[in-house]
Amino acid sequence: MNLTKTRQILEIAWRLNASGKISNMPIFTLVGDTGIGKSTIMQDFSNYLAESEQARYFSAKYLAQVEVGDLIGMPDRKDDKTIWLAPDWWPEASDRGILFFDELSDAKTDVRAAVMPMLLTRKMHQNTLPNDILIICAMNPVGGDFGGYTFTRQFKDRLAFLKVVPTIEEWVAYSNKIGLPLYSKNMISEQPDFFLDMKQGNTDDADWTTSEYYNGTPSRRSVTTAIQIYENMTEEERESVGIELLSAVAGDAVAASIISYSRRAVDELINPKDIFDEGKAPIIMMKINDWAQDNAVERMGSFVRLLKALLKSDGVSKTQIKPLAELLAILPEEISVAVLGYIKNDVKSGKLIMMQLAGDARIFARIDKLMNPGKYIQAAVTAKEIQC
Repeated sequence: MNLTKTRQILEIAWRLNASGKISNMPIFTLVGDTGIGKSTIMQDFSNYLAESEQARYFSAKYLAQVEVGDLIGMPDRKDDKTIWLAPDWWPEASDRGILFFDELSDAKTDVRAAVMPMLLTRKMHQNTLPNDILIICAMNPVGGDFGGYTFTRQFKDRLAFLKVVPTIEEWVAYSNKIGLPLYSKNMISEQPDFFLDMKQGNTDDADWTTSEYYNGTPSRRSVTTAIQIYENMTEEERESVGIELLSAVAGDAVAASIISYSRRAVDELINPKDIFDEGKAPIIMMKINDWAQDNAVERMGSFVRLLKALLKSDGVSKTQIKPLAELLAILPEEISVAVLGYIKNDVKSGKLIMMQLAGDARIFARIDKLMNPGKYIQAAVTAKEIQC
């Protein structure tokens, strides 16, 4: 599932846990490739809970990087018996929030054995987690290039695995959020197949004399880092060691793509923000109309991905409704209906935006097709029968 649906499930989990109506709350576990944003979505969700004054506590433990002592606290003596002091990250009885265990499948055996009782019973020795603490885990997939631990049936029964796969639109929306340059967003949008499946070959049998050890692993995190590094290099540095440096961070293919796209002229790049600029809108609208007439599927697809990402990251203001309606009117009907569906389901205040767009008769017809597809399917069948 994409990041939007993952966030929705987290919100449901938080609400249900706070209600106390679920006797055995499952531990939702985000499963996804390295660097796709699992930790980021948890941090963002925690910030949302804090800003909305629903919770203040958030602690993230990266299990592949900790020792048992970091988790279980220290032993002490009381009445001739051994007790265990709570570790420093343990929440207070009045705390509300999230306890996040990342890298669950990559933890060492003793660390996993130490954390398992807490996942199963919410206890660590005599210390019990407050009811208002929601446990969330994350991990890379088990097997294949990742290796990792195979969970027992008992452990799996306590976890609820959520497969997390960000869309290209979500990636570009994230790029908008952190201010990556326009060429990088075009690069990602125009090569969706590559950037959604950046698998690196298994190098177990390689040695230090082969190129695999000196080729970075491409992921959303490493690609983002490579772009930021490139943006902060001088032109002389780019010419001298640019390809080697970026390859070490994110791999040869990503390095070549970053350098190639960074050299594109401004008029070769697509910026969906131009539709909201009175001076630039006529030019980009003309381009889009030409793509539609020429059935330029790849260019149109790239633009729509960039547009969806912009709408997701920036939303739509009242002054942008009219130019957005003009754009939706010139897009091919099928694409326009798909964009409207995205606005409805994935853009903040999407239903309100749809109501405002419906004021344009041209867009109302397309919204009607989105909301009542059966009516149009039946009409098409009837028309075909008449022709026969």
